[in-house]
Amino acid sequence: MYIHVHTHVHVYIYVYAYVYVYTYICVHICICVYTYIYTHAYMHMCICTHIHICMCIYTYTYICVYI
Repeated sequence: MYIHVHTHVHVYIYVYAYVYVYTYICVHICICVYTYIYTHAYMHMCICTHIHICMCIYTYTYICVYI
């Protein structure tokens, strides 16, 4: 159980770092257009220049997805 939890935390830190990097990129590249889509929190879509779609969650976390 300890090993499983440790692994889970490690993966979580990796994902957090990945999201953080993309947050930095999105903040400097995206043009954010506010929409009021309600899904437990307000979200606004960010359209990026390099064919990214960045979804900004209420906690200012950016998730960038290639399309």
